Formats: sequence, C-alpha cells, structure tokens
Amino acid sequence: MSRQAIIHRTTYFLLLMVILTLLAAIITYLINPDMSHVINATSNVTPSSVAHAKGWSLVGTYFLHNGVQIPLVMLVLSLIPIGYLYLWNPILTAILPGILYGIALRHSVRAGLAILIGSLPHSLLEYTEMCVLAAFLFEINRIIRLKWHHWRKRTETTQPLMPVCRPLLKGYLIAVVPLCLAAAICETFVADIIANWING
Repeated sequence: MSRQAIIHRTTYFLLLMVILTLLAAIITYLINPDMSHVINATSNVTPSSVAHAKGWSLVGTYFLHNGVQIPLVMLVLSLIPIGYLYLWNPILTAILPGILYGIALRHSVRAGLAILIGSLPHSLLEYTEMCVLAAFLFEINRIIRLKWHHWRKRTETTQPLMPVCRPLLKGYLIAVVPLCLAAAICETFVADIIANWING
C-alpha cells in the first residue's frame, strides 16, 4: 500500500464528496423543498449528544462521533465483500450539508454564504479525514472481496489481510485523528466566528 496510492484515492474520494455537496446544494436550491420536513430529517441524523453539548465538551462529542464511531462503522462496512459500501458515511456526510446550503441560500443569499463560508474549514477537514480512512479501507475491502471470490470458487488465495492492518492503524493515528480533532475544534469555535463576521 504505497503513499502515492493513498494520496490518489484520498483525492478521488474528496473530489467525489465535494461534487456531491455541490449537487445536493444546487438540487435543493432549485426544488425548494419544505423546510420543516428537511429540518426534521436532518435533526434525526444528528446525535442527541451533539445537540446538547457546548464548548470543549462539544469538541469531545464531535471527536467521539466523527473520529471513533464513524470510522468504526466504516471499518465494519469494509469487511463486507461489497465494493465501496464503506463510503456510505462519507456520502451521507457530503449530501446533508449540501441540502442545508441549498435551503439557506434559497432563504437568504447573504445568510447562506455566511453559513457556507463559515462551515468550509471544518467541512473540508472532516471530508479529508473520512477520505483518508476510506483510502486505507479500499485495500482491506479489496482483499475481503478477493477472499470471498476465491471461497466461492473453492480456490486458494495467498493475499493476507494482516499486512494492510498496520498501515490502516498508522494512518488512523497519524492522519485521521489529528484531522478529526482539528475539524471538531473548527466546528465548535471557528464556524460561528466566521459566520458572525460575514453577517456583520
């Protein structure tokens, strides 16, 4: 698992997430959905622990959710022999902000831009964190699918899973954890500062 391959996959997944966010924002802006239904839907996705936490407690809650729970779900999904199933969380993470951007821009361009620009730092950090993890899980999922294929064909495979687990753990500790912590801090403290500054 080369560093160049990880960077290439991370870039590919990151581009996909950005495109999904833009598409979700544009489609939402054009169709102008009922805001009450969208708010209810998005509130059901948001953990209750996030809704009730503040300050550094909120940072810890964000980190626990985005840096521990979601990576664990992605890891479990990568062990299922279906390609790219582990991208479910990143895809959902990309679409929901796009929907909110579209609603905010429809309501008020200035307020929408304030929300968009204010959320950019933590959104990009969060997207990158998930994409780095997905880049490592790509290799694990590939080996799982290969093993499944050989099991169905009753043939032997010499591709072990353990050699890719160490790079995954190393990548998680060196890249994913710091990015997630930075995203949690930005989402808690920086986003509102930027939005308030833009709104004057």
